[in-house]
Amino acid sequence: MAFPNLTTFTTVSCDATKVWLEAGPPLACGKVCVAAPPIPEGFQHDWDNASRLLGDQVVVSCPAGLHFPNMTTSTTLGCEQDGSWTAVDPAFFLCREAATTGPPAPPPGMTSSHSDAEFYFVGSSVNFTCPEDTMSSDGLTYTTITYNSTGWFPVDPDFQCLNVCLGEPPAAPPFVSSDFAGSRAWGSEVTYTCQFTFRGLGATFGVACDEGEWWPSALPACVGIQVYPMYVCPVHAEWLGLRNVRV
Repeated sequence: MAFPNLTTFTTVSCDATKVWLEAGPPLACGKVCVAAPPIPEGFQHDWDNASRLLGDQVVVSCPAGLHFPNMTTSTTLGCEQDGSWTAVDPAFFLCREAATTGPPAPPPGMTSSHSDAEFYFVGSSVNFTCPEDTMSSDGLTYTTITYNSTGWFPVDPDFQCLNVCLGEPPAAPPFVSSDFAGSRAWGSEVTYTCQFTFRGLGATFGVACDEGEWWPSALPACVGIQVYPMYVCPVHAEWLGLRNVRV
């Protein structure tokens, strides 16, 4: 128990008329929340910087035109029986402009993430996801739209979910590199480059995703001659009849 100003005692004095008079805070004890209410910096509130008795309440508000995640514009913190203020998830103290419309329906065959959300705000995003075993020609399995205060953008009219090769293209062996960037959609092509030459084919070779399989399914051999510098011992150079040999 404590006085409202957080002292635990009061003072009385006997005056000339032999009457005890209170010289300190009023003799009234009450349970309090010792800590100040957890009001995030920058938020509007009606706390008087003093009230903290059991049952006292503080209203915290968003700036005009903005809303909390549950679409309210204010929330109430109360001093509770255990001596603490109402517990609020810090993530709740986020004031945003509400979206005026919900997201559009996903394209046929695609699914929408967060489409069951109760509220949307400026900055809210929704993913349109391809069916299983499909992806775009860029190797993506979803496209994202975001609300930017005027509408949901960008809705990509060219994004398509295509059938894919279920496996990866042939792995590049030593001395071979590829430009594979992740797309396994039908029609995707991968070019391999040999540091020397593919036997009978030149320095490059390509495979393509054709109706669910990579074709060709294997790479030709990358072959070539590695030339190493020759070093000759001076003694051996003389035996070989060599002159001016650098060692």
